[in-house]
Amino acid sequence: MRWQTVEGIFTLLHRPGLADRPDHLLIYVTKRPIAEGPFTGMLEDVHHIVYSDGTVSIDSDVLVPPDM
Repeated sequence: MRWQTVEGIFTLLHRPGLADRPDHLLIYVTKRPIAEGPFTGMLEDVHHIVYSDGTVSIDSDVLVPPDM
């Protein structure tokens, strides 16, 4: 599904959970300008993972199958 607000356009996709990994996650991905260094001004991906209990993490290891 796609929504547009004054902040931007957002897309939500549903994917089944992986075995032995948390289910019902909301993953928010955006791009932000790099503030300093040789790539200043370029955009980088930023993500936050919101668990069903409301806690937020940036640890993307929960998105990888446990046997990897």
